[in-house]
Amino acid sequence: MERFTADHGARGVEDGTPLGHFDYVVATVHYELDYVNLVKMLISAGIPPRAADRKRPKLVVGGRP
Repeated sequence: MERFTADHGARGVEDGTPLGHFDYVVATVHYELDYVNLVKMLISAGIPPRAADRKRPKLVVGGRP
């Protein structure tokens, strides 16, 4: 498990692990800009944002937009 923030990009805050090394990406969204930042982070990690274009990692998103 690793924590990622938009200002750190596609590398984890604690260990610097690349986002693409995980089987699951779990993200919270609180407002519309969070969706944009999540897509930017996925793209910078080389992960297709569209579920139809990727098998791994699984993306779990929740929150109150």
